[in-house]
Amino acid sequence: MRKLANIVLLAGSCCAAMPLARAATCPETYVVQTNDTLRAIAAETLGSADRFTEIYEHHANGPIIGEDPDLIRPGMELFIPPCSAERAPARTAAPADPPPDSADSERSYPRVIHIVSSWKYWPFTALGSASADADGAETFRPPSGMLTEVVKAAFAHSGEDLSIEIDFIDDWAGMLNVLVKKRKYDMTYPWFKPDCTDVDALPRNMRIRCEYVFSDPLTSVTIAFYRLDQALIQDHDKASECLRQAISESELDHTDLRECRICRPEGYQTFDLAERGIPVDDDNVFVQANDIEGCFRKLDAYEVDYVTLNRYSAEEALARMGIEDDVTSVDSLAYLLDLHIVAHSFNDTVATKWLRAFNHGLKEIKRNRRYDSIKSLYDQRHRDRVARLAAQSKESD
Repeated sequence: MRKLANIVLLAGSCCAAMPLARAATCPETYVVQTNDTLRAIAAETLGSADRFTEIYEHHANGPIIGEDPDLIRPGMELFIPPCSAERAPARTAAPADPPPDSADSERSYPRVIHIVSSWKYWPFTALGSASADADGAETFRPPSGMLTEVVKAAFAHSGEDLSIEIDFIDDWAGMLNVLVKKRKYDMTYPWFKPDCTDVDALPRNMRIRCEYVFSDPLTSVTIAFYRLDQALIQDHDKASECLRQAISESELDHTDLRECRICRPEGYQTFDLAERGIPVDDDNVFVQANDIEGCFRKLDAYEVDYVTLNRYSAEEALARMGIEDDVTSVDSLAYLLDLHIVAHSFNDTVATKWLRAFNHGLKEIKRNRRYDSIKSLYDQRHRDRVARLAAQSKESD
């Protein structure tokens, strides 16, 4: 295990076929009309139908939309994220809630919170970089990412007098199994949360997550299902019966996938598929590859029927491979999962007092719109990154 980078933060010092592009109207909210879809709303408000996931993922829309992005009803008032990172939040912030009770005159917890994460999870975490200006002076941009910035900002608004240190390593399993469990670190992020009401029903390698206490959601992420475009399925002798059935039905649900071949890379969570009735212990249904590109190569070769993972990672991989025009996402199969910062339940002070303070700060940055600014900035950077990768792929062809 190799430590790659470190960030130190003093909390008190921080911080249906649609046209793909049209002029954005950029409202802060939108009332759903008859026959609206999230793609249609995104095309009108954000200028691109493909940005519907940003509306779906907005922290205030989860309780309104629910799990299925296809099921929106007239009269729903949806929150629209900023059209671009440059659009300043305009909503007047509500009065702040008081911070959690800090009546203890002699605090029994450390002044520094030690946090561990990985830099290999764009756009949630990102590796730092070095650059030089015209005079040759070198500057270093530390590791960051959307959720690194959210974590820093939330602790800065926690109402507690503390500081945090974040180390970045390349060992996801070691974070939960060793480093935080054995108190080498206090917290780790970002992690998806399984349903722990029946631990024995979870895939074995997912059960350790139930030993942890989870924060309020750092963000909601669209888990998408990708298959080949309809034109590549029709009359192709390698196309499976699962795919032929998929293009003949207007709506699919997860029960329709139980006889299909589904790929997700090794090391990614599987509990969400199991919770939706997909048999992840059946090698004839659930297929794994070494990495994301490996799953999409299997899809392109008709060796699997679907690839499923978070939409950010999928969009980046498709652009890098230059096959984004050959692959489509199935909106009716998409759902949201929340990412969290976690502390081990054995570490009672961290798991109660510090997570409570963090949740307070997270609520504050959502109230004062700092959260929206961070999210929109990294969504914009992600779109730019995907466009750049797609252009590079086309140039190399």
